[in-house]
Amino acid sequence: MLRTRDRTKRLASIKNSKLKIQNSAKNSPSASGNRSDLWEHWKQLCVQVVFLGVISGAIALSYSSAKMGLQAIVNPDASLWLPAYLPAWARIPVSHEATPQTLPDLRRSLQAQGFAVGEAVPLVATGDSRQPDIALPLFPDPDTCSRTCQNLLEVRVYQAVAPANAPQPSRTYFRQVERVEVEGPAESFAIAPLANHLSGRAGSNRPLPLKALQRFSGEVPNDGGVWLNLVGDRTEGQTHLVYGQIYRYHPQRQHLGQMLQWTSPEGQLPGWQNLTGDGDLELLVDRSVGLEPDFEIYQLRSRDFLPNPVRLSAVSLAEPIIEDRAYKDALLLARRRLWSPAFDTMQAVIDSYDRNGRSFPMAARAQFDVIQLHAQVADAQAGASRASPAQQVLADLIDGRWKEALEAFEAADDRTEIVELLRSDSGRLRQRIETALRIDPYNFEALVWEMLVVTAQSDRASALEQLEKRTDVPTEWKASLRQWIEAL
Repeated sequence: MLRTRDRTKRLASIKNSKLKIQNSAKNSPSASGNRSDLWEHWKQLCVQVVFLGVISGAIALSYSSAKMGLQAIVNPDASLWLPAYLPAWARIPVSHEATPQTLPDLRRSLQAQGFAVGEAVPLVATGDSRQPDIALPLFPDPDTCSRTCQNLLEVRVYQAVAPANAPQPSRTYFRQVERVEVEGPAESFAIAPLANHLSGRAGSNRPLPLKALQRFSGEVPNDGGVWLNLVGDRTEGQTHLVYGQIYRYHPQRQHLGQMLQWTSPEGQLPGWQNLTGDGDLELLVDRSVGLEPDFEIYQLRSRDFLPNPVRLSAVSLAEPIIEDRAYKDALLLARRRLWSPAFDTMQAVIDSYDRNGRSFPMAARAQFDVIQLHAQVADAQAGASRASPAQQVLADLIDGRWKEALEAFEAADDRTEIVELLRSDSGRLRQRIETALRIDPYNFEALVWEMLVVTAQSDRASALEQLEKRTDVPTEWKASLRQWIEAL
């Protein structure tokens, strides 16, 4: 039994040995096997060579890029000349305006593109001694346009540069850094101050053309920017209307941004003045119409916007700064354009602060300065001699001079124009009268004018009937008011 098991083990061992020999014979090298291994070896060698070449090229490219980057920091304009030195197949298309050019070459290039080029406007910020950048206004080609040849299409800004490889190093070169397509303010915005004078004429949303690019003359803020004015004009009835947009250029950021739209029925361009007495310049926009003074005043304020870190903020008469009844009454009178009464009321509030040793807030002081400016003009208008009693009455009523207006009314030999003035009032006089009576219900002269307006716009009988029904009018005043109604 044991011998049988030993014999079986020996046979299995012999069988395994034969299998190993057979497998070894199969895996032994032969002539064809040698060629296959050699080919695999060459393939691996080629892959390694290519890999090393790619690594070497990447290192060289990184070195060249770093060198060009350093050159761009030292001379930012050098890279713009690179395409000229590359073979045609390796050149990257670059806009012609991006390549530095002299001003004559720049003009020729723009004219070839179909533009008429206006006068270059130097963009020099206060205290900046560098070669100034320039702004070029672009207009339609006069050979292809008809009635729109004077309409401004674009404003392009060019930075003065000194390329190291410039063909003519002694000349000044410019490259484009900013481009603004121009679209003027809407017609409805431009004619808004004339709304009470143009019956049924509200205007459309159609943008009006701008025709000129100007730098601000006189004083400008020392804020590191350059202030520009894009101006247009048109005729509305007997009024020569001027309108436009104000832009600010930031030389450090090469940013040209719109700051404000404006309009002036009197044809006055906006200007910088110190109006609020705080030492800073404010922008004044004159929107006056006839005897109606109307000024908008904007203060320069900072904002978190890196390309243009300033903004224009209008001095608002709608936002109360302090909790004081008389002060709020002054703002209400000002919003109804009763400038002299508003000035007197606000002055009384300031005097009260001074007597009590309190400091009147600067923001409220700016509101007072706006009211004072209007009151000065309104007072001058009312004090000027007028060609007709009706014009004198109108000037007095606009300024809230109720007593003086009654004196002019009484002195008039012919009151026909005065009656027509009151009859045609669209609400600007009546609103003033109602505001004055709201603040002071016992303002007798204002009450007289309220009844005169009612009489002119209805009839004498209706006015007398209305007077009799009113319980807010003292009985002792009614007899006198009847006499004024009869006089009209």
